[in-house]
Formats: sequence, C-alpha cells, structure tokens
Amino acid sequence: MQFPIPKTVRQEYLGFEDRWLILLGTPLFGLFIPAAFFGRSFGDGIYVYLSDALMSTIFVISHWLLIRELFIRLRIRYPNIEQTTTRIIVQIFGVISIVLFVSFVIGPILNILFQWIGLFVDPDKMKSLFQGLSASFTISFGVTGMYESIYFFQKYRASEIEKARLQAANVQAQLNTLKNQVNPHFLFNSLNTLITIIPEDSDLAVEFVQKLSKTYRNILTFRDEKLISIHQELEALEAYIFLLKLRFQDKIKINIQLDEALYDQWIVPLSLQLLIENAIKHNIISQKRPLNIEIYENDLHLVVQNNFQPKQQTFQSTKIGLANIRSRYELLTDKTIHIEQNEVNFTVKLPLIPKGKNV
Repeated sequence: MQFPIPKTVRQEYLGFEDRWLILLGTPLFGLFIPAAFFGRSFGDGIYVYLSDALMSTIFVISHWLLIRELFIRLRIRYPNIEQTTTRIIVQIFGVISIVLFVSFVIGPILNILFQWIGLFVDPDKMKSLFQGLSASFTISFGVTGMYESIYFFQKYRASEIEKARLQAANVQAQLNTLKNQVNPHFLFNSLNTLITIIPEDSDLAVEFVQKLSKTYRNILTFRDEKLISIHQELEALEAYIFLLKLRFQDKIKINIQLDEALYDQWIVPLSLQLLIENAIKHNIISQKRPLNIEIYENDLHLVVQNNFQPKQQTFQSTKIGLANIRSRYELLTDKTIHIEQNEVNFTVKLPLIPKGKNV
C-alpha cells in the first residue's frame, strides 16, 4: 500500500472534504474536554483553562488524524457496503490501539513538555488515568461515529442510486421485450382479404393497403413510447378497425363511446388493439353470432367489453395479449388492469393515467 496516501485517494475514500471539519472540530473538542472530563472551569482562571484546552486540542488532533488515516486504509481494504461489519470490527481494535498509543506515549510526552514550559498551574489535574482514557475514548469513538456515519450514508446512497439505475435498465429491457411482442396476428388474413378485394374494387384495395401500412407504422411509432394519450391510441386504432370491418363485414361491431374530455388521459400504447385482437382470437365470429365490442369509460378506467362466445380451441392459449398489457402496467405504474368474465361478457378495465404523471 502506497505511503503516504495521495490526496485524491484520501478524498475518494473519505467521501467528502473534511478539512473544515477538522479545523473547526478540533478546537471545539479541545474547549469541551477540560470541563467535561477534568472538572476545569473558567473559575480556575482563564490561563489555566486555556492551557488545559490547548493540551486537549493537541490530544484531539493526534486522535483525529491517526483515526482518519486508519479509516482511509480500511476503506481501501474493505470498500463495499457488504463489508461494513468487517470494517467496523477492525476499526474498533484499531481505534483502541490508537487510544492506548496516544494516552501512554504521546500523553506523557506532552505532560512533560507542558510542565517544562510551565503551562499548567496544577499538572496533577490532567494525570488521572481514568479521566484521560475516558476523554480519549470519547474523542475517538465520536470521530469514528462521525466518519463512519457519513461514509455509510454515502455508500448506501450510491448503492441505492446504482440499484435504481439497474432496475430502470431492467424495466426498459422488459418493456422492449414486451413491445416486440406487439405484432398483429392478422397480417396474413389481411393479405388474403386484400387478394379478394383487388379484382373487385381497385380503389378500395389501395385504401386497404394504406390503412395496413398506417397500422404497422403506428406499431413502429408507439412501441418506443411508455405511455400515449387516449387521443393517439384512438387515431392508431382507426386504421386497424377499418381493416377488421373489411375482413369481417357485419360479423364484428366495434362501438366506441368516449368523451373527448378523456382524450388527454394516458394508457399503455396499442393496448386497445391488443384487446380487440384478443377478443377476435378467442371468440366465435359469424353471421349468426357477431362479435360485439364496446369501448367506454367507467370510474377512471377504460373498459373494453365483448360478448363471450368462446371458440372450442384445440390448443392451449398463451394469453400473451393480456399478459403483455398487465406486465407493462405493472412495470410503469402502481395501477393494475382488472379482468372480469361471466357467461355473457368478457371485460377488461384499463386504469387511466392522468396527463403529466411521471412513471
């Protein structure tokens, strides 16, 4: 280990600039110790008290700088927050060693020096072993607690910031995965519909291709958004509904009843399209049994409801559409979707998110 430790390394492992703390803290400790541990007061004379305070200040500086150096070296050795317990145990033994060194080596030398130059009127006042050790341990563990608290708080805050960053990155990765699932299953059916339209009505076929292009353009545009407004969602849905109407004719009916006052509320992108896809995928659609889909607002929820007439499916449903929407809501907000099913209807309620709410 390099000695002495460079200034930049000291600041890195202390976590803050402590110069002013030392300059202000040591004289304050020095003035406090004679009264608190040795019974001194200004009644003993200002000269006596200040001479005691001067010696106490030198003691404080000795403890402080040695403990500070110990902390830096231990933090280089045990830098992680998971190593806090180990670091503190080693620090305790290190601090005790520093206390004993200052009390029994530096202390006697200072006493002799101060008596020689005549600073103390009553040198016996500063010779009590118990009082001296009490002062030394108070200084040492006071400094220890201060540095360790600041260091732990900074490490904890850095850990939380890193955790939040990783969580955000993980959420974004999950969102990207979910958004990549938004790939309409109706593509091949739409192309088959287009094949039947071309020889009968070329103008309608051109409009069909334009709407199909717009549908996929909306998917590419909104898959990078976390939330979009109801107004944007309905605009994107318009082209999709056009394609469905041409494909199913009057076998499917989609009725949207939403007040324009709701248009600036937010939902997850393409959720309405996914729910309509889900209804088409799992329900019988015929001339005699048309699929009716209602979209309306109720109690700050966007409700998508269809008549329940399930297909006799020979395959196990993955329920990927509903799972996709539910997962995106869970990742972005504390709100969840509600799913209700009875013999008549299948209902999904999407919570509306107020405009401007951060997620």
